[in-house]
Amino acid sequence: MFKMLAVPAAVCVLLAFGCEKKVEDPIAKIPTTAPSAAKGPGDVLEHLQYSIIREDPAHLKAFVPPDNSLALGTTQWFHRDAGYYGLGLTSDEINALGVQPLVEAGYISDKFTSRSFNDAREGRRALEPGIELVNEYKLDMPVLPKSLGEKKIEDLNKQLSDALEKDIPAAYAAGLYRRLKAIPDEGWAMLRATLGSNPNKAYKDLVLKTGDEIIVTVTVGEGDNGTVYITAFQHEKSPRKLAEMFPKPQAAGETKEAPKQ
Repeated sequence: MFKMLAVPAAVCVLLAFGCEKKVEDPIAKIPTTAPSAAKGPGDVLEHLQYSIIREDPAHLKAFVPPDNSLALGTTQWFHRDAGYYGLGLTSDEINALGVQPLVEAGYISDKFTSRSFNDAREGRRALEPGIELVNEYKLDMPVLPKSLGEKKIEDLNKQLSDALEKDIPAAYAAGLYRRLKAIPDEGWAMLRATLGSNPNKAYKDLVLKTGDEIIVTVTVGEGDNGTVYITAFQHEKSPRKLAEMFPKPQAAGETKEAPKQ
């Protein structure tokens, strides 16, 4: 009896080692080349996944609204919210997007966001070289306070419009890409899309979620020529919460940092 049982047991051990399941990497499933043009709201997710995971920010120019006024407003809103959340751009991303003129004009930066600037000014972080050059009424395209006066606000808004209109698609893509950066790559690879309802019948909401948990709502419009554009991007979770939900896998031998007190 002992000998008869020993053979199957050994076979089982060999099978366990030989047939061990490999953990699938969801990021590996994301295409390495740009998807074909989106034909409807349901196609948008794969474009966002590709753009952020494959680091192709300029691809997002395809989703700029066709209406000039809407494009300008959406672009400003993207950058303003990205600044509030502390989501910046690296110098490489700025070059890839072609938005260096906006950096030179003081609207975006590879060193500061409106959040890091305000944190430094209010003593929550150390002052950094170059911060004295930041224009708080330009960085990340904020809503201007009425205390500036009507004429000053009008002048600053005109300067912003002129700067954005030099290359609206690039400025728009830069703002949207900053918003995408709130979600780690691991999170983007796991997101699934469903269509939600929008009170404005001209638009559709693309609800991005993992399981039953909504992560982002993207408002999408469809142009007369069949193009698809994005007019809003609403995080349902803060970037800090998203980083906790989708932690980056640790490399072998890597140790976790102790949480800051």
